[in-house]
Amino acid sequence: MKAKLGNSEEYWIAAEGEYYPLMVYRRQAHLLDTIGSWDRAGDIHRRNLSWLEERGLTYQAAISRMKLGYILSRMGQAQQALAMLEESSKILESDPLSMEYVDLYNHLGNIYYRLGDYRRAETALKHSLDIARRRRDTTQEANALNNLGNVYGDLGDIEKALDHYRECYRIGKATKDIYNNAKTAGNIAWCHYARNEFALAREWYHRSASVAASCGDRHLLSVALGNMVPLFIQEGDYGRAREHTERRLRLATELGDKRGLAITLSQLSHIQKHEGDLLQAEASSAQAVALAREQDIKYYLSMFLEERAQLLREMGRYSEALALVQESLEIAQKIGVPKLAERAEETKALLMSEPGRTDQR
Repeated sequence: MKAKLGNSEEYWIAAEGEYYPLMVYRRQAHLLDTIGSWDRAGDIHRRNLSWLEERGLTYQAAISRMKLGYILSRMGQAQQALAMLEESSKILESDPLSMEYVDLYNHLGNIYYRLGDYRRAETALKHSLDIARRRRDTTQEANALNNLGNVYGDLGDIEKALDHYRECYRIGKATKDIYNNAKTAGNIAWCHYARNEFALAREWYHRSASVAASCGDRHLLSVALGNMVPLFIQEGDYGRAREHTERRLRLATELGDKRGLAITLSQLSHIQKHEGDLLQAEASSAQAVALAREQDIKYYLSMFLEERAQLLREMGRYSEALALVQESLEIAQKIGVPKLAERAEETKALLMSEPGRTDQR
């Protein structure tokens, strides 16, 4: 069965005498994704996928399956998303220089990154970057550079991450890609924060937040709000830290952004601890751990487990704390993130040396 997409003015696909406005629906789904209506975007891709599969239009069905997988990854369903993308790859690899194939490997790399599989993430993203450059596709080139920066940042190579983010931002400025610039500005800010360059971090974070607010991307705005919280905490401005945290909690809940919700609950735990409410801090930390575990986001699971272990140590619950920090350490070692492993080792050593422990070995 053959199908032919109409020209740029028609946006139709034809099969057996039927006409279906596939490209119109895909553009609608893209806009819904941008404003954070992920459920509605997913519903459109499901409807497209069903129509295409019923008519045996395998290549376009593979594209719709990939797009649905991307939405599911945004909603924290990484394993299901990965299965859909890997299934799509079997069809899309028939045209290895296509825009869809570049898109596929960008999405695959991003999901591997979220799952803590940095080797496979780097391989997929480098493959996407190579094809994008051969196609002279600057949008996908920028996406791959940004995602590779995320990988190197998690692994502790801040300079390499910053190099990739700066190149991504340069492309975005040249192409006037507002979304790219907002997203990348936040990542550049994170690098400056990691290097203790707080004034530069604040400048870049503000740049990211202002663009995110102006372009109507609620997810990007949510991320920008959360990015500012560590700066406020570092400066001792817990009032503004709580204000930003509560705004992001509302946005992440509305979006169904479980990853963002987990990160924000972790930040809220730090604020509650400063306020002297250890019980609430521990409860928020436990929720962050549960969400990270549910989504299998290993980087944050390791981080949140160690944070909760610290809280339990302060509460005198040493055995529970030791079990959590041991799990944190094992995850950090498995995914190969030295900074997380070092932090877990330090907390474990403190726990093992506690004079008040009743379970000394």
